[in-house]
Amino acid sequence: TPARCGGRIATLYEAEWMHILATLAACEGNVSRTARALGLARQSLQRKLRRLPPLSMLPSANSNAAL
Repeated sequence: TPARCGGRIATLYEAEWMHILATLAACEGNVSRTARALGLARQSLQRKLRRLPPLSMLPSANSNAAL
């Protein structure tokens, strides 16, 4: 099932961020565990997090249930 964002299908960019943030929340903010869960190097995840767009531009955390 595709990820939904405000009733529409999320873009790949939005789906990636929803998945990263949901995993980060599931790992209680622990970047090392999140990176392992996502199959990324910790440094790669940290680089992505530095590029995080303003939270107001991201779909709400509640809308990632389809992931």
